[in-house]
Amino acid sequence: MARSDLHLSATKLECYQAQLKVPFAFQVFIDTDFVAADCFAKPRGPMAVPVKTFLSQLV
Repeated sequence: MARSDLHLSATKLECYQAQLKVPFAFQVFIDTDFVAADCFAKPRGPMAVPVKTFLSQLV
Protein backbone atom coordinates (compact mmCIF):
# COMPACT_ATOMS: atom_id res chain seq x y z
CA MET A 1 0.00 0.00 0.00
CA ALA A 2 1.39 3.41 -0.90
CA ARG A 3 2.02 6.04 1.77
CA SER A 4 -0.61 8.30 0.20
CA ASP A 5 -3.18 5.52 0.65
CA LEU A 6 -2.49 5.47 4.39
CA HIS A 7 -2.30 9.22 4.93
CA LEU A 8 -5.05 10.65 7.12
CA SER A 9 -6.00 14.22 6.46
CA ALA A 10 -4.93 16.81 9.02
CA THR A 11 -8.61 17.67 9.44
CA LYS A 12 -9.44 14.14 10.59
CA LEU A 13 -6.51 14.07 12.98
CA GLU A 14 -7.53 17.47 14.37
CA CYS A 15 -11.04 16.12 14.91
CA TYR A 16 -9.74 13.06 16.81
CA GLN A 17 -7.40 15.24 18.85
CA ALA A 18 -10.23 17.59 19.82
CA GLN A 19 -12.63 14.77 20.69
CA LEU A 20 -10.05 13.04 22.87
CA LYS A 21 -8.85 16.34 24.38
CA VAL A 22 -5.19 15.34 24.08
CA PRO A 23 -2.19 17.66 23.58
CA PHE A 24 -0.64 15.57 20.76
CA ALA A 25 -1.83 13.63 17.71
CA PHE A 26 0.54 11.71 15.48
CA GLN A 27 0.39 9.79 12.28
CA VAL A 28 3.40 7.50 12.34
CA PHE A 29 5.02 6.29 9.12
CA ILE A 30 7.20 3.19 8.91
CA ASP A 31 8.76 3.91 5.52
CA THR A 32 10.43 7.24 6.35
CA ASP A 33 13.88 8.04 7.75
CA PHE A 34 14.68 9.23 11.26
CA VAL A 35 14.44 13.00 11.81
CA ALA A 36 16.26 14.73 14.67
CA ALA A 37 13.25 16.60 16.05
CA ASP A 38 11.41 16.57 19.38
CA CYS A 39 7.84 15.43 18.78
CA PHE A 40 6.87 16.29 22.34
CA ALA A 41 8.56 19.70 22.69
CA LYS A 42 5.24 21.50 23.03
CA PRO A 43 1.56 20.66 22.48
CA ARG A 44 0.57 21.28 18.87
CA GLY A 45 -1.74 20.19 16.13
CA PRO A 46 -1.49 16.83 14.41
CA MET A 47 1.78 15.88 12.77
CA ALA A 48 3.22 13.06 10.69
CA VAL A 49 6.44 11.57 12.06
CA PRO A 50 8.78 8.72 11.16
CA VAL A 51 8.36 5.69 13.43
CA LYS A 52 12.06 5.73 14.39
CA THR A 53 11.75 9.34 15.55
CA PHE A 54 8.54 8.67 17.45
CA LEU A 55 9.74 5.52 19.21
CA SER A 56 13.12 7.00 20.12
CA GLN A 57 11.33 9.59 22.27
CA LEU A 58 9.20 7.14 24.25
CA VAL A 59 12.09 5.76 26.29
